[in-house]
Amino acid sequence: MSDVERLKNVGFESIGFWEKDEKYPARLSYGGNNHAPDIKAKLRVASALYAFVQGDDVKYIGKTARSISKRFVGYCNPANGRATNYRCHEYIKSALKIGQKTEILIFVPISQLNYGEFQIDLAAALEESLIRELIPPWNGGSGQQPISEDAERELSMANDEGYATTQEENEPNELNDIKNKNHKFISDFTIRLGKTYYNFGYINPGIAVTEKLGRNEEPVRIYLGSYDRYIDSKISRTANLNESPRIIGNNRVIANWFQSEYKEGDVVKSSIIDSHSIFLHTKNG
Repeated sequence: MSDVERLKNVGFESIGFWEKDEKYPARLSYGGNNHAPDIKAKLRVASALYAFVQGDDVKYIGKTARSISKRFVGYCNPANGRATNYRCHEYIKSALKIGQKTEILIFVPISQLNYGEFQIDLAAALEESLIRELIPPWNGGSGQQPISEDAERELSMANDEGYATTQEENEPNELNDIKNKNHKFISDFTIRLGKTYYNFGYINPGIAVTEKLGRNEEPVRIYLGSYDRYIDSKISRTANLNESPRIIGNNRVIANWFQSEYKEGDVVKSSIIDSHSIFLHTKNG
């Protein structure tokens, strides 16, 4: 079994390949199925893993604490001071010159893992293990000991080589598009905050809107009374016997918001923005 197959076996999926930007030849772009609604939703989820592969070889493994779409801005057009961006950018461009494709795989762990009362960052833990096991050659480090980008940055600073932080990398701004649609929700539903819903942050949109939301295990963004406050969760279509959607992931955050805005027994007006976005209205909103 190849290393690429091993990644896919633990949940990595392809979103396409790196390409030369047609408008700006010095830059890169990434194409393929990254415009599909479910993939676009995954690209905006924080704390995700990604891998660059060529054929059956894993060349680079990285993690972003923000989102894939934000992180990839640095690879498309490297900014001064970030060695990883330049290194991978140049490797990808060199491969393109000889007709070799660099595929992009992503892994978006939305399910919550906990140790006692503390949440575990699965992506961070998995990144270290994968780098140690697969030894991707584009990762930093010396000799045969590749390391993560964060570790490389720390090593650089410890050696007094200096590290210039770059301006915040911004993903293609879909938020303004969503804000402009706030009077055009595709459907509404309500959540009655019984004891269980109120205390555990459950959301069951119901059978009436089942066709309006994505498929099982796909990500969904939940806006908590404001477009500036949100969490990323996922859709489960196996939790309910009728396969209607249930929102699972970050439910504790949702419960805390319910309890800050409502009383037990209240009804929460909720609106579907698109198949991977839900807006929960405030009590007076």
